[in-house]
Order: sequence, then C-alpha cells, then structure tokens
Amino acid sequence: MAVRGIIGFLLMCTVLVSGASACTPHRRPRGAGAGWPQDIRWSMDAEAPAGTLPDDQSIPPAMQDTLIKNVTVIAVDGAGTGSPADVLISGGKIARIGAGKDPAGVTVVDGTGKFLIPGLWDMHSHMESAGELLQNLGWGVTGVRVMWGDASHVEWRDAIRSGARLGPRLVVASSILDGVPVSWEGSEGVADAAGAAAAVGRAREMKADFLKVYSMLGRPAFDAIAAQAKGAGMPFAGHVPYRVPVRDALAAGMRSVEHWYGIAAGCSRDEQALIARMTAELDAAQPPAGGDAQGAPNQYLWEIAGSYDAKFDDSFDPARAADLYAEMARRAVWICPTTAMLKRSGADASGGSFTESSQRAFDGEKKHLAEMLRSGVRIIAGSDEPNAGLTSGDALQEELETLVECGLSPRDALRAATLEAARCAGVDDVTGSIAVGKDADLVLLDASPLDDIRNTRQIRAVFARGTFIGADRLDVFREAGRGTGSGDGRGQQDGQEW
Repeated sequence: MAVRGIIGFLLMCTVLVSGASACTPHRRPRGAGAGWPQDIRWSMDAEAPAGTLPDDQSIPPAMQDTLIKNVTVIAVDGAGTGSPADVLISGGKIARIGAGKDPAGVTVVDGTGKFLIPGLWDMHSHMESAGELLQNLGWGVTGVRVMWGDASHVEWRDAIRSGARLGPRLVVASSILDGVPVSWEGSEGVADAAGAAAAVGRAREMKADFLKVYSMLGRPAFDAIAAQAKGAGMPFAGHVPYRVPVRDALAAGMRSVEHWYGIAAGCSRDEQALIARMTAELDAAQPPAGGDAQGAPNQYLWEIAGSYDAKFDDSFDPARAADLYAEMARRAVWICPTTAMLKRSGADASGGSFTESSQRAFDGEKKHLAEMLRSGVRIIAGSDEPNAGLTSGDALQEELETLVECGLSPRDALRAATLEAARCAGVDDVTGSIAVGKDADLVLLDASPLDDIRNTRQIRAVFARGTFIGADRLDVFREAGRGTGSGDGRGQQDGQEW
C-alpha cells in the first residue's frame, strides 16, 4: 500500500488511537461489470465448465425445491447446536425444518456432517461493479449495505428484488451528505436547512433506502437532515460529524455509527468543551493558499479534527464510556467497527505514522468492542471494502475473523453478520436467521463455525432466496468482480494505493 508522500491525506483517512476518525471511502471508476452465467443452478458435485463467465445474462434460473438432509442448523440467536435435521426449501422460502413428507421431484442434498448458517451480510460496502454481486455470493454474502449509493445500485437492487437478476439483497444509501466543502468529489455538500431539504429530496427521487451522513457536516445542517429524514420516514446512518456530540446524534435518530466516529469524544470528560473548541477552529479555518496539492478538497479541516484525537484520549472517563454504551444499547443503535480494514492499515509497513496510529487504534478498538458487547450494544459486521485492499465477499470473511480477534465469540460474530445485520437493514422478518417462512438465504459449510470462525470459508453451497449455487461455481463467482473498471479499480487514485 503506497502511502508515502500523502501524509495530509492520511490525516483525513486514518483511524487514530482514540477512534475518533476512520478511513473514508474513495470513489472507484465505474466498470462495465462482469458477465452473468446462463445457468447458475449447478449441483455441488458436477464437474464445472470452464472458469469464465459467458456473455451478460441477467435473468437467473427458476428456483427449484431442495431438501437438505441431516444437516446441523446453527442458531445465531441461541446457544449450542441442535440435532441434525432436514431443511426443505420451496419457492425460495424455508418451508420446513425437521421431519416430514418429502415432495415429489425435490432435489436432495446430503447434509450429513455439514452445517447450515444464515446467509452473511456486509454492512459497509463500497461495491461499484456488477461482477461484485456474484463475487459476494461466492463467499456466502447474500446481503450487502451499500454505503455510497447511486442509480446503478438502485437498479441492481430492484432487479434482484424482482428476480430478474441474481445477486445479494441490497440496501442502498444516498450519496454521501457532507459539509461544505465536501470530502470527496461526487458527494453532496449540505450547508443549511434548504440544502438539507434538497439533498433528502434527491435521495428520495433516487429511491435510496437510507441517508448517509458524513464527518464535516455542521450542526445546523446535521439537525436539518435528521428532521428531513424523520419527515420522509428514511433512516440515516454514517459518520458522527465532528461538530456533533455522539449522544445528540443518537437522540436525533441515527441508526448506526460507522467505524468509531464520535465514540472517543463521547467517552471524554471534556467532550462538550473540546467539541466547542474544535468547532470554532473548523468554522474559522481557511483553505491553504493554492489549495491542497493532494487529498480531499477539505483536507485542511481533517487535519484540525485529527489534532483533537489525543485530547479525547487523554480525558477518557470510564463512567462516561459506560454511560455512552448504555445509551447506545437503550436506543438500539448499531455500531459497524470495520475492524479488518483497521487491522490491515496498522500492519502496513510502508505507512509510517499512519501504520503506528492505525495499530494503536486497532488495539483500542478491541477494548471498546468487548466493553460494548458486554453493555448490550448491537454490533454489525462490515468491511469498508475496497479500502486497505479488501475485496468483495472475502472482505466480510476477514471481518468475521477480526471480530473474533477483538473478543467476540464465533456465535457473536455470526450474529453480527446475520441476524443483527438484518435487523439493522430492517429485513429481519424475511432473512437473517434460519426459520420456517423466511427467505432461503443460506450457506452450507463443511465444518462448524462455532469451533473456528474461519470455517465460514469452508463453503459447500450457497442459497440466495432459494437459488442454489453449488461448489462447482463458487470459485467462478469469486473471480466475477475482478478486472472491472480501471485496472481492478481497488484502492487507487493518481497512482497511489490507500
């Protein structure tokens, strides 16, 4: 990861030890996407055709009734594992768990010695190529929350919902709603109530599922967006803006906190005074003469905000932290810590001070996650791909492993990527756990993830709303998102990787 020579930019995208900052996503060039297979209803054991995808065929095959015999079902919302049972999938739904009369003509899959989990979710993705839809499915990811949405994501979402295209269930954000100047070209700058009304109007016109708020929003603009969101019946989530105390963001209705924005400030005994001082500095700041040579249009503002991280750390108050975690639990606000991205950044030997601060941040994040979990805070799994070189689908697998490293049990990590993710996305009535009547979003594994979370990589088959994807096609799917856009499109800007 080539990060030398862009220190100012790294001040913007680094997650410092306090957790007050986190890597911000970059915009990838739109690629043509990968082709779609003409027939993806393959058996688990049939010999796979050539490992290339044919010309675009967006209409998936008809669903077939499938009976998984004698499989161990993993309950993400309970304890232990049940006895092996039969699971019948019919019409894209889980029709039966347990003994019963097998319908005529059903396809039978031997689940002996295998384990069934709900389909996984990546709750913080920046996917932008159509091939990544298949790439996610190849790694068992049957749901994705897109954190910087546009019309293409909405088109894919609607086609998948209607059954016209195969892919994970998508929940799509608006464009990023940031302050003025914006952090990223292509995002929307909101300065006041009128701007908030216009931005929310555009998000509704785009048919986004929720609003994405960002770090440099001013307090009046944030409050106006929250009011508009409430009036429109749209959830909002994202970065707690630097100028907004985290408890105020929670009270305004923020659905999830991404990375660790606002958490360190909210644990400080001097939170109000430090935020007031930082806000005054941000409001008075002027761009450097000649503008920023590299990085975001408002890089100079990120440098100011980043200078307060140590101040928040130095004034950490355990009682304030406990109060904040209790408040998050009481309001049922989720946190998406994106731990794998942070760990990777901290391990980058070429990153200089970026590496050091990221490693300290990852160490601090492990402490916070364990405390939050004990306090009842809801955790969801998200990767922040393609940052830090993460790739769709595999990134979520790595996030599960890193969540366990941070102190979650394998079942806790699975819950973060299944049931809690579905609850946060507002679709837990139809997916997120294995129950009769729910959509058949399922992953069949060769080994138990409760013994070792890495066993979620031992995938024998994936079901996406009942559509069966066998082992012979998983590797093909995993390559579907590669080579799209400009190069592979990941983590690059002006020849730099970050």
